[in-house]
Amino acid sequence: MSTPEAAIAGAKVVADLMLREPKTLAGDASVADVREQLANPKVQMVLLADGRRFVGAVTALPADAADEQPA
Repeated sequence: MSTPEAAIAGAKVVADLMLREPKTLAGDASVADVREQLANPKVQMVLLADGRRFVGAVTALPADAADEQPA
């Protein structure tokens, strides 16, 4: 089948690719809080959110970032 419908039928949607329970912290999380999460080799990204509002995503932190700074 080479119809557009066939292509759509095999496509993945965002929900297919996302984690069911991603690592999240409050939007005002500190560098230390995020470092703690990222120390786990299974965690590649930490999402920052205030309630349902997305604030940011962190995959790495500068080595010289102070622990008490906001992430």
